[in-house]
Amino acid sequence: MSAAMGVILNEWAIPRMGVRCMVGYTFTGNEGSRRVFEKNGFEWKRTVDNGKTVRGERKTLNYLHWKL
Repeated sequence: MSAAMGVILNEWAIPRMGVRCMVGYTFTGNEGSRRVFEKNGFEWKRTVDNGKTVRGERKTLNYLHWKL
């Protein structure tokens, strides 16, 4: 998944769409997804509590940011 995201970012989003910054969110506790973002240069900024309920359980999100 890290390689796929790297291709999308570096071979499509940056050169073809001119992307210079991007944000991503993962559920807190989903370290695998968070690492995919981090391996592609995203920085964890904070945990966000947006009141999201998934399968009856309240979830918080990791907010990650990438800038060229």
